[in-house]
Amino acid sequence: MFFTRLRETAQRFMLAPMGGGSTLNIANVSGIPVGLHYSWFLLLALVTWSLATQFYPALYRGWSGPQYWATALAAALLLFASVLAHEFAHSIVARRRGIEVQGITLFLLGGISQLKAEPRTAWEELSIASVGPATSLVLAGLFWLALQPLSISYSPLQGILVYLSVVNLLLGLFNLIPAYPMDGGRIFRSIVWAISGSFRLATTIAGWGGQLFGLAFVAWGMFRVLQGNAGGLLLVLVGLFLFAAAAASSRRREAAEAEDPPLVSSAMCAEPLVAPPDMPVGDAVHRRLLPSGRRALFVCEGSRLVGELNGADAASVPTALWQAVPVRNAMRPLPLPSVRPDDNLWDAVDLLATLQDGELAVVDGERLVGSLSTSDALRSIRSDRSATGAR
Repeated sequence: MFFTRLRETAQRFMLAPMGGGSTLNIANVSGIPVGLHYSWFLLLALVTWSLATQFYPALYRGWSGPQYWATALAAALLLFASVLAHEFAHSIVARRRGIEVQGITLFLLGGISQLKAEPRTAWEELSIASVGPATSLVLAGLFWLALQPLSISYSPLQGILVYLSVVNLLLGLFNLIPAYPMDGGRIFRSIVWAISGSFRLATTIAGWGGQLFGLAFVAWGMFRVLQGNAGGLLLVLVGLFLFAAAAASSRRREAAEAEDPPLVSSAMCAEPLVAPPDMPVGDAVHRRLLPSGRRALFVCEGSRLVGELNGADAASVPTALWQAVPVRNAMRPLPLPSVRPDDNLWDAVDLLATLQDGELAVVDGERLVGSLSTSDALRSIRSDRSATGAR
């Protein structure tokens, strides 16, 4: 009962930034909305205050009051620019892997990149998760290198660079802690996924790990508070967030399994329309694409998916050259939007709605095992409803 109430309370108060409310949109960078949750302003004030009254006065004696505060504000804002760079790294890699990014939100505990879908493979999960800490560590190194010519200046610029090199190092290392949904927890999930071959098992194990780490952070933070260290409150907040987010992930997975949703395998075309890379574009269009009535065909080397060709791709090649240009020169190469056979069909339908050609590759690792179009999904849904009615 205690843990159930803790989970519900934590989710109510700590996961607000994951929703759309109480967020101020400040920019749209390359199609990715950037927002500030109201709690971010509190964090900005706390970081600026701690730098101006504690960090910089301890390191740089003799500055004026305005110098301390101006340097602290500049350092705090550049810290959040570093957090944005960390989150944009996640978002850029996710988009390159064909995963849509809903937005980035800065809030009390840092930043969140909101992805519209889960990674489709363990490698995708690993690449998306690891690039964030890597970015922070690279930034730490760059700020440290920029600091070297100013190592004896004791100027505000030196103070800013000292802080940014240290805080980015700590940010990168902290995010490697294997506590889901932190980056380290997602890296851990990708490893379990790769070893077990089961996304569900990996998510369950990572979710429980995240909850345990969250409780550990809460206990550690409370211990420090009882010792008179107010900084323990931040650890408590971090722990509550980890606990809430990990518990929410586990509950979503449990709910999805309890509802027994239809799977992609129940609706997909098990004999996808394919063409080899060296087939002329004209043959691919006239002999395969047009007679099939499909919206796109998939390009494979053996059973390994390497690309996709639709009508628009073919139209980009002059008609006079259709018999001379091979498909590989006109296709869209990997990464492509794709799903797995055991993915939720409703999630796949949502993804189909974002595609111009309305065709999804169904893959098992690198192997093409089927295709899914909107008509495939609708046919399966109608069939299920008819069977339900007949019973």
